[in-house]
Amino acid sequence: MAEYADESVFPLPRAQLWQFIEQHTDPAIVVRIHPDIVSQSVLSRSDREVVVDRGIRFRKKVLHSKWKLIALPPDRYRWEILDGEGPLLPGSHLENHYSDDPGGTRIVSRGEVRVRSVPGFLTKRVLRTVFGDIDQQDRAFLQPALR
Repeated sequence: MAEYADESVFPLPRAQLWQFIEQHTDPAIVVRIHPDIVSQSVLSRSDREVVVDRGIRFRKKVLHSKWKLIALPPDRYRWEILDGEGPLLPGSHLENHYSDDPGGTRIVSRGEVRVRSVPGFLTKRVLRTVFGDIDQQDRAFLQPALR
């Protein structure tokens, strides 16, 4: 597992950001936000927790994994990989903490992640690229709202 840490400001106030985060549990919307997620089905849903099966394109294959998404608005969100073939391996997790910022919402991210077929010494570099791409996809999807 590689430790991952990052801090950034997302250009939406927290209330709007939480509405957007919730859209990531909708199978019809998440595939439009993130093109590498080719399918998603909701396996269970409770008050603060959603378990989904995601099919993610990775190296010209679609790999399925089970994710637990835990929402604790307005301050915290966590995902965990419960099972599956990748690309993020079981046991991987990331937790985001949110606070108000003049530019929108400050996000402090911490977690431990392992990526299928990526040597440990390269994992941090790969994660920065992958999570940077995911952030750009979020911003591109929201572009009309950010104007």
